[in-house]
Amino acid sequence: MDYDNDLFLSVSSHLKDRDSEAKMTHCTEVYPDLFVGTDMQSENKKELIIMGITDVISFDVHYLSTNFYRDSGINYHPVDISDEAEPTRNYLPLFLETADLIDRIIRKGGKAFLFCNAGYRKAPAVAIAYLMSKRRMTLTEASIQIAKIRRILPHDGLIKQLCVLNRKLYGV
Repeated sequence: MDYDNDLFLSVSSHLKDRDSEAKMTHCTEVYPDLFVGTDMQSENKKELIIMGITDVISFDVHYLSTNFYRDSGINYHPVDISDEAEPTRNYLPLFLETADLIDRIIRKGGKAFLFCNAGYRKAPAVAIAYLMSKRRMTLTEASIQIAKIRRILPHDGLIKQLCVLNRKLYGV
């Protein structure tokens, strides 16, 4: 995988900054109509409905039954991203497909809730990919946008692939 090591080190260092004032909460609006949270929050259908969430995108595909939201009016989208840093798996197509899904949800007037186990690895990485590909932010801009609101720490494998996406989108 060909990525910019300086960009990787810069983004990793920023995200690992424990002095950040950003909090670790169950659910955070990281961009208008885009929320990131935990598996615990994903179970609270009543709260999600009150928040106006129309679509839940799960990166813990085995955590909830596909029928969990059936009678709630919330659409459920499981996406398989391993929490292990699989060095041979290319997540870029998955990042871009999920960014397209998020974009369609928001453009239709919906609100997307992305969740993974603790809400600080996979879901924020995909939210960053969305901001990069659909809101024209660089990796640095997108990671700062989210990290100033929510404590996040995607694993190194995801950050490296976001660096590759940055190069693909912006040539740097």
